[in-house]
Amino acid sequence: MAGRCPWVAVDLSSYLASSEPTADKAADKKQKQPPPPLLVQAGKMIKKALPSPAVEWVSLWALFTAGVFAVSGVLAYAIDIPCSESSWIFPFIELTDAGEARAVATSVGMHWCTAAQVAAAVAALLFPARRRRRVLAYVALAVAAANHYMYASLAGVFLDADPGYLFLWIGGSAAVSIFAAGDLVSFLALLLGEDDK
Repeated sequence: MAGRCPWVAVDLSSYLASSEPTADKAADKKQKQPPPPLLVQAGKMIKKALPSPAVEWVSLWALFTAGVFAVSGVLAYAIDIPCSESSWIFPFIELTDAGEARAVATSVGMHWCTAAQVAAAVAALLFPARRRRRVLAYVALAVAAANHYMYASLAGVFLDADPGYLFLWIGGSAAVSIFAAGDLVSFLALLLGEDDK
């Protein structure tokens, strides 16, 4: 090899052998991968805990709460409930003019929201297209959340007029808490959940 440059006479067989992947190197790569981050695992756990068909869950939640408001509204107008100052369930509450105007406006808004909520929820259940169903479920949930906010506002009007109304303090607080929890679970189900269809 006299007279030849040393870099020309390089043996490439060892280089080529080291660059070819072997079964041992592939196994080493699999073993060296770190486990998924804690947030990814937590997200998977949340997805498992959420209702599976998200659109159906949200639509049924919206229909249920709209039914509660519709039935309570019909009962309030159809049945003449005697109020007395000594009753702790149905006391006589005297509203100011501003409080009465706010209560009337809020209950009219609740009626309109209930109708829109039912329409969006039924359309979300009946549409065949997956993306449109999801959009309609978001609309139904947004209208349901607005309706629940109006319920809390209406309860606040009556509690402002009579702060000692214990039945409304307990029942209204429980209802608002249930509505808020249901809206939050529904939003997470739509955000993180998957549809079967």
